[in-house]
Amino acid sequence: MKKSYFRIGTLFAIGFLFFGCSMKEAIILNPEARAIPILREVPAGCEFISEVEGRNSGNTVGKNIDNGGYMFTYEEIYQNKKQEAYNDLKNKTAYFGKNMKAVIVREKSTCQRQGFFSVKIMDCEVGRQAGYKDLFLDTYVVYAHIYKCN
Repeated sequence: MKKSYFRIGTLFAIGFLFFGCSMKEAIILNPEARAIPILREVPAGCEFISEVEGRNSGNTVGKNIDNGGYMFTYEEIYQNKKQEAYNDLKNKTAYFGKNMKAVIVREKSTCQRQGFFSVKIMDCEVGRQAGYKDLFLDTYVVYAHIYKCN
């Protein structure tokens, strides 16, 4: 009897080890990126430098859109992933130097819908409008143009 408890305990420990190793760290804002403004319109007198994409870490574990027994609501998850994507965008913009501004071009969120034999990736808004309750928020991406301003 003690051997079976030991085996079950060992299996759980191995499972938690793999689960913990697969988790991704949240994207935090680097100190040099804190001063970079996020804008909606192109500032006057600025030069276009590049296009940059910011995205969240992609961790979907336990984050169901309809909050069916999960720890977070859809809105909390959405805001956290959006903030991570913005942090990533600002961190990448900081590599271009000082006096940079990011102008948002487009934002997109993707969800996973679990099927019996497959996983379908779709736009979250499309899935929510279709009434799907089995969606997992996967990725939030923000696209921006980077401008250097004097």
